[in-house]
Amino acid sequence: MPSISPLVVAFALVAAGTALGPWLAPLAPLVPATAPSGPAVDRDAAPIRVVYCTHSAGYRHEVLPESRAIMSKLGETHDWLEVFVTDDVSDLTPSRLDETDVLMLYTSGTLPMTGEQKEALQSFVARGGGIVGVHSASDTFHDWDWFVRTIGGEFDGHPWHERVGLLVKDTTHPATAHLGSRFEIVDEIYQFKRLNDDRDTLIELDTSSVDHDVVPGRAYPTAWTLRFGDGRVFYTALGHRPEVWRDQRFVDHVLGGIRWAAGREGPMPAAPATPAPTDSPAPAAPRN
Repeated sequence: MPSISPLVVAFALVAAGTALGPWLAPLAPLVPATAPSGPAVDRDAAPIRVVYCTHSAGYRHEVLPESRAIMSKLGETHDWLEVFVTDDVSDLTPSRLDETDVLMLYTSGTLPMTGEQKEALQSFVARGGGIVGVHSASDTFHDWDWFVRTIGGEFDGHPWHERVGLLVKDTTHPATAHLGSRFEIVDEIYQFKRLNDDRDTLIELDTSSVDHDVVPGRAYPTAWTLRFGDGRVFYTALGHRPEVWRDQRFVDHVLGGIRWAAGREGPMPAAPATPAPTDSPAPAAPRN
């Protein structure tokens, strides 16, 4: 059989397609435009990858070991949550942040971060990463303007360590929807300076519930959120006392903040069958 030039075959196929077009057109809706590329990935179904860092370069809170144990347990009992805990800021490498959705900080003082780590943290927020700050996260990097602006304010003392009333300013946010319009709690309550005016306040001190150290006209926020492009920041000043970490209201407050910081604004998934951990970790062996 004589060979046929590929050019001739190509022209023949084009001519056939043109001729058959009117008859094939009705079948077009039945034929997918492109081949399926596999099952669609549901972003909200993927676990939120959280790094919880408790490095203390300043005051070290006694609750930190228990808070790490609680966060680890929450990561084990919630399908939507993965938690890596560390007490060493050197673990916050650029490569780890590349694999993180939310960085949760309960830190203090001027952390010994390298210039590369600081640049990676700024890039993390700029590209849409989430930050969750707890309690003394606002007592961190007083001399780094970017950090103070990003976390939302700078610690300026704690005049109250007692039972206080707190007013919920946003009762629809995932971090506060379960708290009602007002609640009471015993904890160390911060006041702030250099507050970021772009913050959205979630909770503030009910100044009528305390009888000292209230300055008229001063703002006393206790929890807030901030947005930086696609990056999100949630901060709560609560969490000093172990009893607060054992309080389900606070646990749900933090979980809601994590979900919001990760861009998950839907309802909180059903709680696990077992409650959040409440036991303190075993004491360390005494040193000789």
